[in-house]
Amino acid sequence: GAPGADLKALSRDNVNMNVSTFVTLRRDALMLLTPREVQGLLGLNLPELAQWQFRAPVRDWIRLQKQSELDKLEIGLTGGTQEGYINLVTPKFPAPSSAPVGTVAMALHLLPALLLSVLMLSSFS
Repeated sequence: GAPGADLKALSRDNVNMNVSTFVTLRRDALMLLTPREVQGLLGLNLPELAQWQFRAPVRDWIRLQKQSELDKLEIGLTGGTQEGYINLVTPKFPAPSSAPVGTVAMALHLLPALLLSVLMLSSFS
């Protein structure tokens, strides 16, 4: 695939790249492109990008863009960052707990009964 600098230069030539070709470009180079540069690369094929917006790598590229810049493309892309917000990358796995899952589930299952017992005992005092 072409490096980011080559793609940025190519985007100034309005090349009408097919979206199916665009999504096979090097991911790191793709992520560096601005919405205006993507518009220059895709040209007349830009509206097709909307059909790919929920699939990688287009989805990942959209998440890196400002929504206001995506709106300027006028093809209905959503999922960009709002002005004034910071995107935080969250881990894809939960933090490990020291207690086994069965113990945690048992404690949560017994909690209502325990609370009810405490309420009953306190009402007799």
